[in-house]
Amino acid sequence: MSEALKETTQEQETLDVRTDIEAGWQLERRKKIAADRDELIAFYKEQIKAVEEDADFKIGFIDRALYAFFQNKPHQRTKTQEYVKLPGGKLILKTQNPEYKRDDKTVIEWLKQNGGEKFVKVKEELDWSGLKGATSMIDGRIVTAEGEFVPGIEVVEREPKFVVEG
Repeated sequence: MSEALKETTQEQETLDVRTDIEAGWQLERRKKIAADRDELIAFYKEQIKAVEEDADFKIGFIDRALYAFFQNKPHQRTKTQEYVKLPGGKLILKTQNPEYKRDDKTVIEWLKQNGGEKFVKVKEELDWSGLKGATSMIDGRIVTAEGEFVPGIEVVEREPKFVVEG
């Protein structure tokens, strides 16, 4: 743990900022703590990535050897897979459905021209920013310019949020 993080943990109950100079100093400490945190996170993300890559390489190496073993071993077949049962698990070769690479825009256009509209979805979505601009809030409810209450919207007041910048 960085020294800045240790210091802050030890003095959490005694910190009392009284002057602009003290506040400025605490802002600098805060920046240092955040920077230390970000540096540690970046470091450990790199470590995790290296461990994952190493493990994936080793697992791939083992899987290739197991696949070679599987190919030379008599195996059972079902409609969708071939397999070999082993004391510690199963080696399975599964048939897969084809992958469909689509250009949805082209397909939708063709469907519209050839009577296939039932296969085209139309998604309705609320234009919240437009509705919010065209209405106002009265007594915790959303009201149109004509004075009609809009159902389905609950207004929840929130406390002011303290933000430290810098």
